[in-house]
Amino acid sequence: MRRKTRKRPRTAVAVRLIVTCSHKEKVLNGQSRLESNLKALRRSYPELADRIEASPDLPPETLFLTSTGHPNLRFPMEDGRLFALYPGPDPEFHLPDAEKNEVRGEDTATLLLGFGLGYLALTLYENSDPNHPLIFVEPDLAVLKAAFTWNDMGPLAASRKTYWATNEAEVNVAFERLQNDLVTKVFVSYRPLHAPHGKPVFDALLRKIRSLTYHVTGSAKFVEENGLLTATNSTLNLAHRITGQSVGKLFDRFHKVPAVLIGGGPSLEKNLHHLRGYVDRAVVLCADSALRFTLAMGIEPHFVTSIDPSALNLKKFVGVPVPPHTTLVCPPVVNPKILDRFPGLTLFHLRGDQDPLWSEALQGDERQIKPVTTVALLSLHLALAMGCDPIILVGQDLSFPDNRTHAADFDTWTMANVSPRQLVTVRNMWGREVKTTTQFLGFAQAFESEIGRHRRVFVNATEYGIPLRGFSPMRFKDALNVFCSKTQDALKQYWWLESTQGLDRSSALKELIGSVENHVRALKQMVRLGGKIPLRRTGEASLNTKARKAVDRLSAEILKTPASWFLVATTSATLLRWALRHPPRAFASLVTRNAAMAIEFADRLLKNGPRLLDALGVTLQRLRLLEAAEENWERGEWDGLRKQAALLRKQGLLAVSQSVLQQVVSAAADPQAVTARREILLEMDQFPLVAAEAPLHEPENETADSLRRRAAELEGDWRRFADSIRQKFGGEESDPENNLLEGARFYLRSGSPKNAGALLTEYLNRYGENDLTLSLRAELYMAGGRWPEAVGCFREAEARHPLNPESRHLLGKALIGGGAFQEAEALLREMCVSESAEPSVFGSLAGLYLATSRPQEALRLLDKAKERFPDSPSIAELHRSVSAAAGPGMHPND
Repeated sequence: MRRKTRKRPRTAVAVRLIVTCSHKEKVLNGQSRLESNLKALRRSYPELADRIEASPDLPPETLFLTSTGHPNLRFPMEDGRLFALYPGPDPEFHLPDAEKNEVRGEDTATLLLGFGLGYLALTLYENSDPNHPLIFVEPDLAVLKAAFTWNDMGPLAASRKTYWATNEAEVNVAFERLQNDLVTKVFVSYRPLHAPHGKPVFDALLRKIRSLTYHVTGSAKFVEENGLLTATNSTLNLAHRITGQSVGKLFDRFHKVPAVLIGGGPSLEKNLHHLRGYVDRAVVLCADSALRFTLAMGIEPHFVTSIDPSALNLKKFVGVPVPPHTTLVCPPVVNPKILDRFPGLTLFHLRGDQDPLWSEALQGDERQIKPVTTVALLSLHLALAMGCDPIILVGQDLSFPDNRTHAADFDTWTMANVSPRQLVTVRNMWGREVKTTTQFLGFAQAFESEIGRHRRVFVNATEYGIPLRGFSPMRFKDALNVFCSKTQDALKQYWWLESTQGLDRSSALKELIGSVENHVRALKQMVRLGGKIPLRRTGEASLNTKARKAVDRLSAEILKTPASWFLVATTSATLLRWALRHPPRAFASLVTRNAAMAIEFADRLLKNGPRLLDALGVTLQRLRLLEAAEENWERGEWDGLRKQAALLRKQGLLAVSQSVLQQVVSAAADPQAVTARREILLEMDQFPLVAAEAPLHEPENETADSLRRRAAELEGDWRRFADSIRQKFGGEESDPENNLLEGARFYLRSGSPKNAGALLTEYLNRYGENDLTLSLRAELYMAGGRWPEAVGCFREAEARHPLNPESRHLLGKALIGGGAFQEAEALLREMCVSESAEPSVFGSLAGLYLATSRPQEALRLLDKAKERFPDSPSIAELHRSVSAAAGPGMHPND
């Protein structure tokens, strides 16, 4: 489609400016230019306009006028020289040719980091398609104020495709809006201005921008590569809309309940076993990639999240006996075979306008979760929507410890799938170097940007993964001890498994069947009309009279059943971009008057229409079978219901079929239904249920015996597998009391007094004060420089029980810190005489001597220490440094 560029606005560059060096505002139509620009900006960014208005002006030496009257900026360089932002008297004509002359379309976006006086921004605007998004990032409000004062920024401020940001939080918001534009590329212009805030601010913003750019462009790429797959999956899953429910029923129902989000990272092998026994104290959300490992460890999650539409994702569920009370949360695009065999409840979350066939509110609460690109982010958004606090991450490594991607190597891809160009070396949360990818770093940025909007506690308990800003690093067992100490009333019953009240399934089925039938008719007609539109790929797009008539009739069909053409649009990033921006009537008009768009739409109809029609046909069969089963149930016709169950099984709807048979078994003595249901349960990997069920109306025949033996074999295989996993990765859980104290000591030694304080507080709440906790509290006071409080705690501990050598040494250091040098010296000298003294005690006493200007005594003490500890590197190093500082002739033995 031919791109139209914006009409060139009249800017301050296009006319000669009459200004003075006093920087007074120029008058435009009776208003100052600043006021005019800010008025336009307030329509979409009122808060930013107020901040710009309140910002101080640039220093007089920063803003100057060129010989031609154009304003310019200069900044001091690190070497003291002045740097002029625009080199030459006429800034507009000194822009890079590539940026000045390239016409950029709606499928790309441009980001300018460093706004200057807006000359480049205006030129980019003039030479871009009206729907080309522009993102302007400028941390210095004074620079923006100068630009809005001296140049006409009205066209930029008024454009609905201009996004503004002055900090990282606003960059996140801008990219969130950009996500809906389905751009395939983001052009980033980096202008390293040496403004007062310094270049590091720009460098930090640039790193975030690069990461967010990966996600934004990935959305368009995903639509282009998987659009047809997601469209057909969503269509086939319509049958599950009747038996499933909306994720909205969970919203705000777990206020202040802790949530544990399980990812599939290798670190699960070392710490997931700590979660056993906590499923009644925290909502457990498990990513599908971790489901097999989690269940094998004996932990049954409340919810499992899935998002991948590919057939490969089914492998994460096959052979896994998912408990019937575990609930699946997913968008409609997941692989239908996962839903066909999933034994428990499915809760759907919609992706807004991108789920056209799901728009009818058949299930009541249709609140949505923000569209995401990873299953880990889906778990995070679900926990936020449920009101959980705190939110604890485990297994979210986002790295490759030991060159592996997932715990027990259960996922469907490995590090071998990663291009070497994407690998990056970073340090994990404990400081060790690990390999990660640019993709994983993008996921990390997404986690960090999301939590900045919520006042909750976020804990990264992955232990071996990369650090996440805003998440407190903790060991998993410590996080459980601190935050998950009591049972939760919201988890005592699985209330969300109850059916939605007030839903007339018969009426809902009739309505949905009628809707699908309309889509089939409309899509067939559109495909037929699309075949009459020539698909010209070269030269100017044009249509003959016959094709024009086909286009007119196609536009009419679009207006009849909008969701049908939207379904086609979801298979193409280009079409979806236009479908999201235009209501049906506007889109139909666009197809009529724009030959290139008509040809693009016809091309997609002919390529994808048959596949979509096939999916709609299968869906229609499934819905009619469900309708017949519903009617048989209402009439109590058990034979008919059993036959419908058999047909549903042939259609692949295993979970629905066994549910229908369960109704028959519960209402009537039907041995055939019992056998058929057990066959289906085995096919769904529900062998524990088959083996454990009481023989209700058990048929005594060879088939029933065979099913029981098969169930026992499968259950035995799973138990052996689970036992091997637990033996290999299921460490023994130590006493919680010891865990808390041991964890507090760990964080004190590793430099995390905040976490140490949290564990110590939890210990005191549960078990009370003792001499050990007094010593730990003293160390916490020392870490905060509160020396008198530390000394007081040591004194109280000593009154209860004589202090051990380590605590006495710490008391000495606390006395030094508080300025009680004489008492500290007496204590440390006494300890140095002891045969059990450690080298560190000599080091502390030597430090005291140096602090009180007695270097000779420090050297004398260190000489003795070297004789006593000849192999101590710390004493040798301290001796060398003290000798060097004392200088020649100062040694006491000279």
